[in-house]
Amino acid sequence: MPEEEKPGVHPVSDDVGELHRRIRELELENALMRQVADVVKKDPGASLGRLSNREKTRPVDRLRPTFSLHCLARRLTIPLSSYHYHHARRDGDKYSDIRVRVRALFKESSSRYGYRRLHHALGIHLSGKVVRRIMRQEGLVARIPHRRRYGSYQGESTPAPDNLIHRDFSAEEPNMKWLTDIT
Repeated sequence: MPEEEKPGVHPVSDDVGELHRRIRELELENALMRQVADVVKKDPGASLGRLSNREKTRPVDRLRPTFSLHCLARRLTIPLSSYHYHHARRDGDKYSDIRVRVRALFKESSSRYGYRRLHHALGIHLSGKVVRRIMRQEGLVARIPHRRRYGSYQGESTPAPDNLIHRDFSAEEPNMKWLTDIT
């Protein structure tokens, strides 16, 4: 009577090639779970299916010297095009050298240059929107001098005359008091 097969247990095969393939598959699964726990900082029981393609790229990069890319991509169910997309963008900022120059020019200008003058001062073919984004990410805000509001009053131009009448407007004879209103 053959032994009943238990779920999750694979029958033992006499084929050496099949056994080597199975060992390789289990080593791959074990290495992937370790990388998910170490690199992606997920809990050890994390499901590989719930990782984003960006998160799947990091373990693939670490395990590529040991396993083939096609094998890793198939096991993680990540399309090769998605892997290459995220792999190209993981290296970092493509504007890192420009970011350093923008910070230096901004500091030289005593925090007075805005994005237009920085864009011109860089002297390279680059979008002004990129310069604005770099300034925003770096927290570089140009100091704008506050303009004074216009006011025509500049103080008394001549001293005020003495108050000779003291609000007494009555006159005993004509042409004795001449007054005017200067409002």
